[in-house]
Amino acid sequence: CSGTISMNVFKNVELSDRLCSLSKKLMQATPSKSVECQHALTLTAFKTAWSEPLHVCLNAYQGGQRAGMETGDLSHAYRCWGISLMHAFVTGMPLRHLLTSGKTYIAQTMHYKLVSLHDTYVIIQDMIENLMGTTNHSSGGGSKQQQHWKDTFQVPSRKEMDATETSQWCIYYWTRIMLSTYFGELELGKEYIKPFYAIASIDHTFNNESMKIFHSSLMMSRLAKSMKGNKSKRRNYCRQSQKYIDTLKTIIEQKGGNNVHRYMIMQADLMAASRKDPEHAVKAAYDKAISLSARSGHVHDTALANELAAEYFISKLPDAPVSESATASGRGRTSSFDRDSMLEDDSDSYWPRQYLANALSLYHEWGANVKVDSMLKKHSAYLDRSMLTVDAPDMADSAHSNGRRKRKGAKHTAATRMCLTTAHKVLAEVDFDAL
Repeated sequence: CSGTISMNVFKNVELSDRLCSLSKKLMQATPSKSVECQHALTLTAFKTAWSEPLHVCLNAYQGGQRAGMETGDLSHAYRCWGISLMHAFVTGMPLRHLLTSGKTYIAQTMHYKLVSLHDTYVIIQDMIENLMGTTNHSSGGGSKQQQHWKDTFQVPSRKEMDATETSQWCIYYWTRIMLSTYFGELELGKEYIKPFYAIASIDHTFNNESMKIFHSSLMMSRLAKSMKGNKSKRRNYCRQSQKYIDTLKTIIEQKGGNNVHRYMIMQADLMAASRKDPEHAVKAAYDKAISLSARSGHVHDTALANELAAEYFISKLPDAPVSESATASGRGRTSSFDRDSMLEDDSDSYWPRQYLANALSLYHEWGANVKVDSMLKKHSAYLDRSMLTVDAPDMADSAHSNGRRKRKGAKHTAATRMCLTTAHKVLAEVDFDAL
């Protein structure tokens, strides 16, 4: 197991696989519950999670936890449980389930006096509460958890940290860079990237590495998209985003395809940021990323991909102010798009409205209520709360006799409906009681 970790750190995947096979044979020859627990924790976090579906990984972690509890190895048993909850978050499990499981985890780690595990998971629970809007800081965390998520802290040097502090600061940045992405705090998120990479330099687990690369790339590409006149700065952001994309591509080729949809999202957003490709090509890239995310059942990633696509189309709208009544009816904007644009009615607001409505519905399905409220406030010209409750007709039936589309509800695309269907199938494989 130690060899598997070491070879992942040094990125020798072939030798890591050989050591993985050897460890399995040794465990079968000399069965031990304690070793079984550590084996499940290590191999799932560093290897299995990159390529296997959610329920397979959760079952492995749960088996490791049971083995640890049976032999009295509480530390490794609860590490299995904690990392399984992180994995469930990364793969888009509904936040309400994670909130409930997290409260139980925090209570039990406190009961067994597993202080380092308790304090580490409190940071994750804080992120979930910030997304859901249930923040009450009742979990008993330290000072880092008692302040607003955007508050900054004096980070000790790496040499001054022990293993527990390093783990906690790694999780702190892991949660903050994701919150920065979801709430559009791009400048703040950019400042998290360098210390996050420095602290997490030897953590090549699926949960950590995937989110670190994915959100760092999107931070750079979104900053590039926001640049209006500074071409040099925009190109620099694009170059940095491309580096993260190349890194993830290599990892996918070596370790497995559970991040392919994220890779496609990163590519599409960089394409939009570079401003080198025509609108129809950028839209096709976003749609491909959305479709692939939907087939994976990752509700949060599909929502984010829709939101990024909407950002792109909104950035192409003219800057002239528009009245609420004109915006609501889809009139009052003169087109800034090419005549061969992908728009399907008379207004430039059609695609922003479509992508934002899909993103809103999916974030709501995920349980990110604060994100939903943030979108409703930020994009009030395109969204309203009725989109969460009013079922719109199918797109095939949504045309009036005059050829214009209805605007009454969230008209989900086929990819969005597929995402929810797939997510429900994935969740049907998960034992929530065990989680």
